[in-house]
Amino acid sequence: MTSHFSIVRRSILRGWNSDPDIDWVGMNMYRRPAEHSAIADRARFLSGSTRLPFVPEFGAGLWSHHFLTPTPAEQEFVDLCALMYGIKAFSFYMLVERDRWQASPITRHGDNRPDYAPFYCELLSFLTRFEFSRFVRRPRVLVLLNYDLVASRRRTRR
Repeated sequence: MTSHFSIVRRSILRGWNSDPDIDWVGMNMYRRPAEHSAIADRARFLSGSTRLPFVPEFGAGLWSHHFLTPTPAEQEFVDLCALMYGIKAFSFYMLVERDRWQASPITRHGDNRPDYAPFYCELLSFLTRFEFSRFVRRPRVLVLLNYDLVASRRRTRR
């Protein structure tokens, strides 16, 4: 499916203390539950490579040219999976329906879609209530150095 990088410059973020060239990098995410490993890989990549693991286009639904409309359970799985693997910031893309878009939680008339909207209301309430943005991922890491490999490189450089 789609995965684009988005780069946000410091001029947009007043007071964000980070690298002088790039403030954060994000990947768009339009995935299905069958692509669980890709969701996990992208979320872990972002959470390990940027201070703010960000999804600028976190798909709420899909374009109408896709042959299967995601079910509410599928959208819930994808969103929770990305958050579980380390996404800390996101912008739901197409939370409100537009032309050629399907499965948005809010209709083009501004009404909540009964099958899709309750999850988003509950999710945002949960994230706010428990201050999700303050959670920190602290994976245990063990770095190993293969001394045989190091010795081999030294011998070949001579």
